[in-house]
Amino acid sequence: TLGFRGMVGWFLVAWGWLDRPADSSSDATGALRVESSGAAVSPFTGLTEAQLGVDGDCKRIVVADDLAERIAGLRDRTELDPYDGMLFVFGEPTTSAFTMSGVSAPLDIGFYDGDGRPVSRTRMEPCDKAEAECPLYRADGTFEYALETEAGQLTSGALTNCPS
Repeated sequence: TLGFRGMVGWFLVAWGWLDRPADSSSDATGALRVESSGAAVSPFTGLTEAQLGVDGDCKRIVVADDLAERIAGLRDRTELDPYDGMLFVFGEPTTSAFTMSGVSAPLDIGFYDGDGRPVSRTRMEPCDKAEAECPLYRADGTFEYALETEAGQLTSGALTNCPS
């Protein structure tokens, strides 16, 4: 992972937050459920981490699974290391929009349904204006998970559980 070194950024997820924590593997309906593998390490102390398959490749991710964590996102983070991405967990279909303000590096974001199937993805560009003046980034449909990575690091496949 390249890290977010030098990034003085604000990442804000706009309206529509739902409050449901991530759980274990998958339920009877086949819906993807993210299993925590423990407490996240610095600089993400206070969050949880998980192993998640992305297009068949197991990734170490930090999880934002409650309202406060999703609102904070990568705000005031200067790097993503030692993680491959941040997963936003909503728990039910949403159309929430994402925006960036004061971010010095582009990010890729993928939106996924409750089964982990891709809905859409986009590149989010840095914005040095006030949050209200920055573009909104939306999925092409409803989604339950959003995974953001450094630009160029997001693969196109589905989210899955990593093999045990």
